Amino acid sequence: MTAKYLHNSNRFFILQSEFKGVERISVVDMVTKEVRMLKIPNQTCDQALRQGDYILMQVFEDTLVINYSDINTPPKIYCVHFKQILAEGQTLSQLVDAANLDVNILEELSLTSPGDEFGRFYHDHVKSIKQDYVLLENGAEALVLWSGSLAPDKKHPMLVIVHGGPFSCSPYQLFLPTRQTLLMQGYVLLILNFRGSIGYGEDLMNSLLSNIGVNDV
Repeated sequence: MTAKYLHNSNRFFILQSEFKGVERISVVDMVTKEVRMLKIPNQTCDQALRQGDYILMQVFEDTLVINYSDINTPPKIYCVHFKQILAEGQTLSQLVDAANLDVNILEELSLTSPGDEFGRFYHDHVKSIKQDYVLLENGAEALVLWSGSLAPDKKHPMLVIVHGGPFSCSPYQLFLPTRQTLLMQGYVLLILNFRGSIGYGEDLMNSLLSNIGVNDV
């Protein structure tokens, strides 16, 4: 977990942590005890980037460097600058509001280049990926990924992806080349966060302690 105070304020605390298989960046007001998730404004529409993984790379005074990606979007490095911090009467909601954020893209990965036929194919494949969540009776959760090019009326091979431990989780939305390659080859991926995974609360995280080999994960 990455964490640091914003602008040495000793009030607004920036931290990155897992929440249900997704990396999030949150801002904590140490005075009011409020917590708000930071959302990068989407520069192509009115909505914020909500679905993907937020990796906090650096905190420098009033500026954050963030790596963002999701299943359909290759990584982009954002510079997020807070225009005002600790303004008189400023609330946490006002601090993280899009109007108080100055956002610039520092670097991004392009999947295509002029004359690159494979790049265009890869780009179209990435944009076609579909997903669905599966909830298990014991509280575990999984994400199913498949290529939109797969015939819906046929059976396809499935690979189950599990993470190590003891306390970890499988990232759902992180853009990973290995997963993309398997999806391009026609595999359906079942990405599992079994009991004992972090990001689902303390009870689920500790559910296997002293019960490994007894309780079903």
